[in-house]
Amino acid sequence: MARKPAPVNGARSARPPRLDAGAVISLRLATGREKEHPEDAAPIYLKQAEAAIAATSNGRYEDSVGFLVKAAAVMKRIERNTEFVRHLEAMRVKYKIKRNFIKLVEQKRKSLYLS
Repeated sequence: MARKPAPVNGARSARPPRLDAGAVISLRLATGREKEHPEDAAPIYLKQAEAAIAATSNGRYEDSVGFLVKAAAVMKRIERNTEFVRHLEAMRVKYKIKRNFIKLVEQKRKSLYLS
């Protein structure tokens, strides 16, 4: 089986990181439970955001922030927005070296229900 050539001149792949089977099942569960049981969906989205951030090297944090946006919406709906903000702030401290992640979070402040 032939291997795919590495990107030339440091170019990044346009594909997001692949999710393992457990992550796919978790996300399906979160999507299914989000409407009727949002308290079950929020932790799954937060966990997937954290995993996506940790697995991403310099660059593509759109998936990670997308999970955070979903978690923010769910947690706002169940009136746990302050808990989400605390979690997000802890992530910002933990991943402060990932400037592109921090920059994207700032761009999405409105979607994350941050004032």
